[in-house]
Order: sequence, then C-alpha cells, then structure tokens
Amino acid sequence: MPSAALNVPNLTLMGETNLQGIDLTVTGAFSNEGTLTFRGDEALTLTPDTDSGTFKFVGNGDGVQDTYTLTDFGGGIDYYNIEITNGGGVDDIFQITSPLTVQEDFTQTGGIFNQNAALVVNGINTCTLSSGTFNQADNVTCAGDLAVSGTAVYNGDLTTTYTIDVNGNFSLAGTATFVANNTNFNIFGNVTVAAGTTFT
Repeated sequence: MPSAALNVPNLTLMGETNLQGIDLTVTGAFSNEGTLTFRGDEALTLTPDTDSGTFKFVGNGDGVQDTYTLTDFGGGIDYYNIEITNGGGVDDIFQITSPLTVQEDFTQTGGIFNQNAALVVNGINTCTLSSGTFNQADNVTCAGDLAVSGTAVYNGDLTTTYTIDVNGNFSLAGTATFVANNTNFNIFGNVTVAAGTTFT
C-alpha cells in the first residue's frame, strides 16, 4: 500500500517522474509534458492533462502477482497516453472496471491487462501491443491502427460477444497470438498477418 501522499495546488511535470507508491492530489492545474510512472495502487486525485503526456503503469516487481485498477477520472478523456508494462518478475494484472477514454495511444509492453469495461482510444497509432497479455471483456475502439507484435497475446472474451472496431490497419507480427473467440472484429483499413503468428 502507498506509504506517503503528495498534495499540491498545481503541478507541471517534465521528463519522467516515478510516484513509487505515493498518493497524488493536485487541486489546481496539472500539466504532464513527460511520463508519470505508477505501480498502480496509488490514489490519484487530479484533472487529467488531455493534450500531452504518458501515464505508465509498471506494478511493484515484488515477484507476487498483484491486481491494480486504473483510475477512471470520470467524464470525457481520462488519459492522453497510457503504457502498460511489467516492472520485473511475475506479471502484475492491470484492469479497468469502468469505461475509459484515451486521447492518443494505448501501448502494452508487458503485464496482463484485463479490459473489463469499454475502451476507446482516439489517436492515429492508437493501439500497440508488443508483449504481455490483453484480455478483452468489453468493446474496444481503436481510431487508428491495431498492431499486435513481439510475444503479445490478445484474447477475446470466451462467453460474451464484444466488438473491436479498428478504423485504421490491423497487423499481426513476430510470434504474437490473436484469439478472437466471440469477438466481432471490424477492420476498416488493411490487414497484415505475418508468418509465425497465430490468428484464430
């Protein structure tokens, strides 16, 4: 659990800042011009920056699988960019439990992401998965491309029919795996599936 808290009237971040378990409250203006890194259990109270910056979730790397719920800031855009990754050791689980809107890009480079509510990503590059596991359990909208590569695994829901809308291109590369299960997959651009991948 977080052991400290930071309360400030206004905050501007440049470069990379790691909260390392510290709760953050910004009562006034919040500007993120770089990357704000979290374990995932920090309490965040602020008005999100909707035109710049990345929120990076890394877990705690303690060798025990923990589950973290991403903050839903409520109404409109929740994040500009999101990156989900693994801080080391056992993959932690990151989840959303209420609808989430990302203004630019969603990137997963590790860990397990359980998408238990609708996810809308508005950027051009949009949705990029290069490692880790993405478990779909609601509708996904990628305004740009969906690129699944490396060792990433994308799992559609086993019991309920949800939709993935990709308004750009879809690509599957490396040794990545895409298992649609009950998913309705709508692609409005080009489709590229490389040798060595799994698409079912």
